[in-house]
Amino acid sequence: MSPDDLYACFRQLEAGLRERGDGVQADALRAALDGGATASECLGRAGLVLKQLRTSGAIVAAGPLQPLVAACVRSIRAAWPRYR
Repeated sequence: MSPDDLYACFRQLEAGLRERGDGVQADALRAALDGGATASECLGRAGLVLKQLRTSGAIVAAGPLQPLVAACVRSIRAAWPRYR
């Protein structure tokens, strides 16, 4: 799987967050994906950002983004099976 395929759901989530005016969260997600040395590290960093978004309730308020969140979680769990 190419990195573009691996990160597609994250890029879509980033775009969705931007569309609803959550540029700060979108920037945090992009920085996590762009800041790692390996795909596994990028997914781990993105997982931390996603966990913060889920904990803060930002994602709950974004009902239409829930399918993208679920896809991102599946991608993270492929590298980090214990991710919750």
